[in-house]
Amino acid sequence: MNVQKYNKLYTMSVDDYYAIGNNAEKLNFVFQGSSNWDMYFSSADEKYDVDEINNAYLLSFKDKNKFEKTLTNMPKESVIDYSMEHYKEEGVNECYILTNSIVKKKKTKIKKLQPENFEQECTTVWSFARRGNWATHNSKYRGNWAPEVVRNLILRYSTEGDYLLDPMIGGGTTAIECKLLNRNLLACDINPNAIELTKNALEFESEFDPKIELKLNDARRLSMLEDESIDFVLNHPPYADIINYSDKQINEDLSNIHDLDKFCDEMEKVASELYRVLRPNKFCAILIGDTRRKKMYQPLASMVMQRFLKVGFSLKEDIIKQQHNCKATGFWVNKSKEANFLLIMHEHLFVFQKL
Repeated sequence: MNVQKYNKLYTMSVDDYYAIGNNAEKLNFVFQGSSNWDMYFSSADEKYDVDEINNAYLLSFKDKNKFEKTLTNMPKESVIDYSMEHYKEEGVNECYILTNSIVKKKKTKIKKLQPENFEQECTTVWSFARRGNWATHNSKYRGNWAPEVVRNLILRYSTEGDYLLDPMIGGGTTAIECKLLNRNLLACDINPNAIELTKNALEFESEFDPKIELKLNDARRLSMLEDESIDFVLNHPPYADIINYSDKQINEDLSNIHDLDKFCDEMEKVASELYRVLRPNKFCAILIGDTRRKKMYQPLASMVMQRFLKVGFSLKEDIIKQQHNCKATGFWVNKSKEANFLLIMHEHLFVFQKL
């Protein structure tokens, strides 16, 4: 990264710039922004309609990843403009950030960065009575999976420096653990609220600095990823419409789907994409639970599991995860006695392998 300070910069709209004609060549051009396509100069004739910017810093990057990371970590109010694709005459693609301050957004110092007395699971029954609260983990995002589950999966099925994928990042649990355990991650979600929550959850200081990319995206379409480019997939999808995560404001949200067969049809599309992007012999883990309809048990987890097998996966493990502290439990206890049905207090954690 290169930093250039300007005591004064001048800016005009791109339309005004082109209206100047040949005289535009006399201006000391600096760069063109991306937000409004404004033009910026280090000097300008007073006869032109220009605005002035005092004490600005221009950060230039040849590495687009470093540009994106710097832009993400900067306070929004300090960014005047930026340019993601500015081609210089010699053909070098450079990215720019124009800012009034080069002070980075402060990251939260966490008192408890790692779990206490953590032991890796070694059976097919997992139970965590108290949800972990180390780093920035919390339970505010309803239905997000426990960090103990994610940590166990990452430690068992990946190594430091691997490139992981969570196509439905939700509250950011996977992203937090990847930052703590030094795994690179592509974290996607169709809900912009989930992306923002995850971004905020990553604002803490850590021993490691892996590449964690957040992307607003539908898990059924992973066109940004090449075939066999991912080392490990973690997925915690909605359980049909048990919890609607977007209040039906996002049409493509899978948590809008009530019909279980239709839900499984869409999950099969997800499974197909996950199979495509996963490297051979690598693993894909999915946590999903069952439900009831008209008091009758519906084996949703098994139905989804069959779709993953259909696209080519092999089942490595079926782990039973016990559920604790369900919000609806107190209300449904009496209902279960009155109507003679049992409360579902477990989920299935399937681990598939691409053989």
